[in-house]
Amino acid sequence: MRINRKLDLGHQIFVANCAKANIGSIKSWKLYRQMVGDYTDVGATGVDFQNFKRDLMAYIRGGDAQLITEKFLHKKELWSSFFFDYDVDEYDQLSRVFWADPVARRNFACFGDVVSFDATYRTNRYKLVFVPFTGIDNHKKSVTFAAGLIAKEDVESYVWLLDNFKRAMGHEPTYIITDQDPAMRVAVPTVFKSARHRFCMWHIMSKVGDKVGSVVAKDQSFRRALNDVVWDESITIEEFESKWLGVMEAYGLSEHRWFRQMFDLRAFWILAFFRDLPMGGLLRTTSRSESQNSSFGGCTNCHASLVEFFFHFEGAIDCQRHKQAKLNAACEGHLPVVKTPLAIERYAAAVYTITVFYEVQAEIVAGCFDCSVVSSAVDGVLKRVGVEDTYGVANSRGDSKQVWNDFYSCVALARHSSDRIMELSRVLKELKLSFVNADTSIGTSIGKSGVVQAFGGVITSSNILVHPPTVAKNKGSGKRFKSAKELAAERAAKSTRECKTCHKFDGHDSRNCPLKDLFIK
Repeated sequence: MRINRKLDLGHQIFVANCAKANIGSIKSWKLYRQMVGDYTDVGATGVDFQNFKRDLMAYIRGGDAQLITEKFLHKKELWSSFFFDYDVDEYDQLSRVFWADPVARRNFACFGDVVSFDATYRTNRYKLVFVPFTGIDNHKKSVTFAAGLIAKEDVESYVWLLDNFKRAMGHEPTYIITDQDPAMRVAVPTVFKSARHRFCMWHIMSKVGDKVGSVVAKDQSFRRALNDVVWDESITIEEFESKWLGVMEAYGLSEHRWFRQMFDLRAFWILAFFRDLPMGGLLRTTSRSESQNSSFGGCTNCHASLVEFFFHFEGAIDCQRHKQAKLNAACEGHLPVVKTPLAIERYAAAVYTITVFYEVQAEIVAGCFDCSVVSSAVDGVLKRVGVEDTYGVANSRGDSKQVWNDFYSCVALARHSSDRIMELSRVLKELKLSFVNADTSIGTSIGKSGVVQAFGGVITSSNILVHPPTVAKNKGSGKRFKSAKELAAERAAKSTRECKTCHKFDGHDSRNCPLKDLFIK
């Protein structure tokens, strides 16, 4: 009944917490119903939940960017190792943001040999491009080193982003892998003087079918010949160049513009050019970045404010680090079973994580039982042998989390007994009343405005210095050659209408029809 409808403090906090987890107001209402048992027991309607979510967004709207900058500047004051920087345009609208927390910087110090970064879209209502920096940890899982938001995908924005990354981490990675974005191609060598820039091999090879035409693309012998050259880790630079030119001549592609361009850029993506780098084979594509982008995209949405986006981002990072902590705990005190009497396998079990050890163990076992030595040669101080196959920081939220766990446990234990439910309700009401009587200010400090401010934060300045950005427009930062397939798809997508004079679909109408004069006469 309407008289029983009232959105109290518990409802408000629940809606705010669901918003932080990227759960909408209606789903929040349904989830609340699942907790209490029936819609009549919720005490509010779905519209009430929507209205409160609207009030949250109304509070954020004008000071969205200001709330975020003040929040991160406050973190920077609390933790000297927290890195944050931002930039505004000529209208004082937020245009660029970069941040890296202490844990992320420590992860880079441990695993920052190879960095992959790739832009992703549709993560916020302003259409700012989200750019996380990704690497691989000692469990071969993706780990985020830093992240940024930019309004434009131009050279200046990427230079600013990479320069902040370099300042935050203190040094450059061994090499960095991106797609063939023209702006990234200019920005990376501008900022990173010693790091090697590498293009994603998958992006390049996935375009082959569109570039060569339908006939050659269906030729399996061509595909095998090209893949044997491109993906071979063992050949030298000279061998690659010779085999590549042989494939091009064999299939009449020596003068093909795109293949010539890829050959000129071979030092940026062919495996032979990265054999001398430590960890050179760890990443060949931006698939890790794309996987992380998909993970981040799954926990946010294109309508999110900046405040919501950063809540969603922190939730995704917490999940990533929780999984890493579980893997670390699984490795502590665990000695996997060895399969050979070799000392190298026991040593690998002691120094590697479980995930990596099992991969190394498979190679050791394959080397023992599935391989045989076919050649041996001394190269300086190295002896080359050829084989043949025969393969946690504590925080103030800890106590609060335990209270919620205890509360849900009590509800679960009492739900099948009306006496227990009544007893639990009585205890909670008495406890609530004692809290209110003990502190008369609690009603004013934790009311609707208190929940709203706890969600978005409080703007300390009376004047808004950093305004929310305008909706960015990014359709790529440079021109590239479009394939015949892409051009045909664009032509097919263009809507045409029938001319009422000649009844043709040629992109004109009765006003400019070539046959208009004939019909008039």
